[in-house]
Amino acid sequence: MAAVARDILAYQCTTYDARAQLAREIRLNSFADGTIELLNKDRTKTIMKRIWCPDVPRSRLFPGSTVDVFGKALEVVCAADVGTRDWAAANTSSSACCCVLPDESGLPALISALEKRFTALRGIRTIASRNAPSELFGTIEDGGVAVVADIYLVGEGSAAAAAALASCVSAAGARPTAVDVDAKALSELPNSASAALDNNEVCSLMLIKPHIGVDKRFGEVLQATMDAGFGVAGLQLVTLDGKICQEFFAPYSGVWNRQEDIAQHCKEGPTLAVQVRAAPGDFRDFCGPTDVLLARTVRPKSLRATYGEGAVKNAVHCTDLDDDGRLECNYFFNVLQGLC
Repeated sequence: MAAVARDILAYQCTTYDARAQLAREIRLNSFADGTIELLNKDRTKTIMKRIWCPDVPRSRLFPGSTVDVFGKALEVVCAADVGTRDWAAANTSSSACCCVLPDESGLPALISALEKRFTALRGIRTIASRNAPSELFGTIEDGGVAVVADIYLVGEGSAAAAAALASCVSAAGARPTAVDVDAKALSELPNSASAALDNNEVCSLMLIKPHIGVDKRFGEVLQATMDAGFGVAGLQLVTLDGKICQEFFAPYSGVWNRQEDIAQHCKEGPTLAVQVRAAPGDFRDFCGPTDVLLARTVRPKSLRATYGEGAVKNAVHCTDLDDDGRLECNYFFNVLQGLC
């Protein structure tokens, strides 16, 4: 079923004002011709006049998503009027499911399948097996990986979305164990990465950046990482707000030439956080130099040489210093647990 067209879709959004260090509310109007405009919450002031914005297609406008409007990251909170709410109810759907993979090697194929089948991957995270409720995940064999996947779909009803999700998961080699679950309610379950930290495993953090997600290549980058011999202790799709980016990337100020631009890019959409089973130095070599042009010269097979686009959109962030691996992984998989 194709989505019914509507001239204007209106959404309430928030954006982080770094200078004032507070979140501001904005109304985004999306027009059928691909143009958008930004107004203040009360519609008494125009913040940005109507303009064509190909980076903000309607398929990316749904509660919980983040879009980049000419360098400004906006998080979509909800429909701003009754017409938009009714349109979304009739033409869009979402679904989440629990599933179990035989082992971690199946994670890239699962993510790639979800990226290709659905309008958007709203969330995916691995769950520590010891904390996975049996009523949702059943029996998990040794080495098995418990996963919660959350998708968004335009043009099909909720029943169709749930069935498509279960079918997609099965085709990717996972065993669906519960469909139409409340993904948000499960966000407090410990990630499998957290369990690995408890076991004092050597680790590095990899953040696969939003531009990779826009191209639906999260699974591809993860596959390249595992093909190079690196294991994955856990992963989670996260949406980073201004405060988190400012806090996490602060130590890199003065180290990276475009630290602020990199932090800004990481607010523009979902980022896939991955805890890699590798010493930071070894994994950093595999990722390659942060400068993509240099990476293509000195490490042409590195992740950044292969998937990077430029100084800011250079595919991945990886732990830089040997002592920071556990610190960065702990930040994403423990400190931020359930927050992003």
